[in-house]
Amino acid sequence: SGHLTLSADGQYLVLVGYDTTVGTTGVIANSGSNINRVIGFVNNNRTVTTPTWFANSSTSGSGAYYENNINAAYFDGTNIWASGNDNTAGTEISGVHYTNNTSGTSSGAGIPIDSSNNVNSAGVYVFHGQLYITSGTGSGGVFTVGSGTPTTRNQTVTSIATVSSTVYDAVLLNTGNTNSGNADLIYATDGSKIYKFYYNGSSWTAAGTASVAAYGLTASMNLAGTIDLYIVTNNTAGNSILKYTDAADRNLTISLGSSTTIATAASNYTFRGIRWAPTQTSAIASYNYSPSTGTISAGNYGNITIASGVTATLGGNITVNGK
Repeated sequence: SGHLTLSADGQYLVLVGYDTTVGTTGVIANSGSNINRVIGFVNNNRTVTTPTWFANSSTSGSGAYYENNINAAYFDGTNIWASGNDNTAGTEISGVHYTNNTSGTSSGAGIPIDSSNNVNSAGVYVFHGQLYITSGTGSGGVFTVGSGTPTTRNQTVTSIATVSSTVYDAVLLNTGNTNSGNADLIYATDGSKIYKFYYNGSSWTAAGTASVAAYGLTASMNLAGTIDLYIVTNNTAGNSILKYTDAADRNLTISLGSSTTIATAASNYTFRGIRWAPTQTSAIASYNYSPSTGTISAGNYGNITIASGVTATLGGNITVNGK
């Protein structure tokens, strides 16, 4: 539990939790207390809202994640998919739940879209219009769920990147090399190793592992064209956020150098998930600059396009897409 995702529009960090008093023990296994599984949004002003929740139940085989944990959620601007553990295939407690309710009311049990597959899911993601999950327990890896972003039951869950243990978190990237804008590079972590996979034009290929104890991770391509990884170390109090760089090309064996410490949690606190911070909650303009010379005024922009051969002067501090 405790994983984060960034909404498709970049405006919200999405998190999950439990609707009960802080300090309550046995939150996950306490089936008789009807503790709801809550979806939370955090905007760039650090305002927290709870657009919906999945109702738990004291009745075995009903409610959301009965006697089990909700792990993560993803919001694409309209739809929400949540991941968690599943004890019994074909019941309402199945691992991936769907809802499009963001009205601040209960979604009931939601729609268990993988209800025929008995999947324990940890992370849940959408990349380039495709829904993915990572395995929540035992052998697994990274999987696609159905085709596109499904909202109905009995979707097929297909392994694309196999790992012999639980995958806590993963990050999918497109490096611009192949696969028509879809993901062509995956990093995944099982808590003791980071696994690398690349798309070879027809299937996913393993590209080695690095012995790094990561519970959560995210990544981005740097100006040199290699990948910077940001990880949350082991799932214990006082853990850290570290930065590594994979010096290898996309299709070569992972090669991490030494780490840089970004932050360390205080005593009795633990970092869990990690994602990029959300951007402005209001729309930000785009700027297309084509005159031969001139100045771009200070401000916030969704993107800035400067025509080839054009010289532009920055008139002050420029923020592009919240970065």
